[in-house]
Amino acid sequence: MPKIDVNKVAEILKKNHIDPAVLRRVVAEMNLAAQPDPGDGDQPPPVKKQYLILLSDPEGRMPKGDFTGWVLQIPESESPASSQERLLKGTFDYNASKRGALSPAKTVGDALENVPARFFRDVELWVKTKTPVVVLRTDNEIPKACHSRPNLDGSRPRALMAAATALRSTRAPGRTPFAANQPCRISSAYCSWSPCEETVRSS
Repeated sequence: MPKIDVNKVAEILKKNHIDPAVLRRVVAEMNLAAQPDPGDGDQPPPVKKQYLILLSDPEGRMPKGDFTGWVLQIPESESPASSQERLLKGTFDYNASKRGALSPAKTVGDALENVPARFFRDVELWVKTKTPVVVLRTDNEIPKACHSRPNLDGSRPRALMAAATALRSTRAPGRTPFAANQPCRISSAYCSWSPCEETVRSS
């Protein structure tokens, strides 16, 4: 909604021959309403957020290891199977450009982090996470024996913290671990977490 200065409103009311007493009361109320709320200064700072992928694996088919991935978007009416074709086409178009000829994308991680968004936008692919994020597995069940809520204040699953730290440590500035053809694994532990407990297993 567009904002208007209180003095401008007072001028408009005055031009329309509003009673001076009424005008003073209106201006006083507007000035009071324009004052910042004293409680606004006590608001906590905004929470910095990160992406992660929670993978449903109720039958335990996924290998016991650490994985990372990217979050992408395509049109709702299109098949998810077309995402890799879109990714390749956008990358080919970038590599054929003047800028791409100087610094071509050679891996998927390199393309997702460094190819400008307009090349993917032309093939209706939107990259939500330019750098890989941690993938967690879940058996898709909520334990019935758990009656207490998980304590999330100041704590995070230990394996997840270790994985995130390892992921950050493998990244050189401006490059993903995959840009240099490094393997996907980021540590030797994976996290199996439930609201009742945290367990760290070695692969």
